[in-house]
Amino acid sequence: MRKLIISLALIFTLAFAQAQLQQCPHGINLRVMCPMYYKPICALIKCQTGLCYQTFGNSCNGCRVGIISYTDGPCPNDKEEEK
Repeated sequence: MRKLIISLALIFTLAFAQAQLQQCPHGINLRVMCPMYYKPICALIKCQTGLCYQTFGNSCNGCRVGIISYTDGPCPNDKEEEK
């Protein structure tokens, strides 16, 4: 229950701090290649410990792996790791 509360708090913090959450379009064609431009997104994904955030190069790449939702820009903890 504690992990759920923490995950929900992070979702709301991320949503209000950066931008509104966006959803991937339904029916992504996996046979089509994603464009090779860098416009990072911070995506909410399912991971072994529950829900996690991960930065992807662009929304197409993120949506192809089944992300739940995303906001524009890299994830905050990725910025901290670069310092």
